[in-house]
Amino acid sequence: MFEELRIRQFRLFDELHLESLGRINVLTGRNNSGKTTLLEAILHLCGGGHQGGVLVSNQMREMIQPGASPADWATTRFGHIFHKLDTSSTISVEGRHSEQGTLSLEISFASDGRMKIPLGNGQDAAPIEGPDAILRYVFRQSGREAAETTLRCTAEGFDTSEQQGLPPFPVSILTMRNGNVREDADRFSALRRRKEHDVIRDALQKIEPRLTDLEINSGRGEPMIFGDVGLPELVPLNVMGEGMVRVARLVLSIATSPKGVVLVDEIENGIHHSAMEKVWAAVSRAASEYQTQVFATTHSLECVHAAHRAIPEGLSLHRLQPGTGRTSVAYGTDEITAAVHHHIEVR
Repeated sequence: MFEELRIRQFRLFDELHLESLGRINVLTGRNNSGKTTLLEAILHLCGGGHQGGVLVSNQMREMIQPGASPADWATTRFGHIFHKLDTSSTISVEGRHSEQGTLSLEISFASDGRMKIPLGNGQDAAPIEGPDAILRYVFRQSGREAAETTLRCTAEGFDTSEQQGLPPFPVSILTMRNGNVREDADRFSALRRRKEHDVIRDALQKIEPRLTDLEINSGRGEPMIFGDVGLPELVPLNVMGEGMVRVARLVLSIATSPKGVVLVDEIENGIHHSAMEKVWAAVSRAASEYQTQVFATTHSLECVHAAHRAIPEGLSLHRLQPGTGRTSVAYGTDEITAAVHHHIEVR
């Protein structure tokens, strides 16, 4: 697991330092306090310098628009990941991991690297001005050589350099705007082949007690997860409600990211507050079984209380709050218990 994280010059973070991280980490804070930004920073770091992280971030924020020019990508899309839009600065995300040691990632804007050389007029060579935008990634891990990759935005699309080596461990991010039935089916099929699909069924039974089994079937030619709830026919998971889909994707993400990291934005969305304690119990069980570390944001005090009831030991709560830079307040087990007992606001 990550035991400590430090983020500099990324989006709204001048500098953020998080300590005392655990298996299950709940992130709270007001709007624009940086909860989603923190998830994005962890996504970048866990990717080991994979250039797709910035594209995923922009998809999460619905910032990818057809027909955008390369210059627009440079100033608006890529520029927004830098603190105060200062593209001359360098983003730094660093983590201390219990098994992998220290991991760090630096992201910076790079010039195109091409030069204009005048002929016979006595002028010096100068960089070629153009719409190309290049992000440079440098990933470092204890005991290994630094790996450098680039992502270039051109008029034709994106050019990337080949990533050297694999990311240090798997990472998955779950938001309200991502996920599809085909990916759900593929993940479930992988678990079923390993005879590990019971973890999904058991989690969903906490929401729908009538559910007895799950299987992959085709709806209009597209593989989907179907459930047996005692009706004459199997029912597509998506028909059973948003909460069922949300829980399934959450547990599927954990089960298919062993010894990795799962990031969840607004974990309570689509789930009734009365079921949150059961959901947290399922998350805790799956995370422990697959040794996966979970970071989940929430605005709901009921969600925090449910997490405390379901995970009385080992829950880590961090409240992000605006200030000079960005600061956070960490709550351990005793502090969370006291806050719940005395009705202290932790959001």
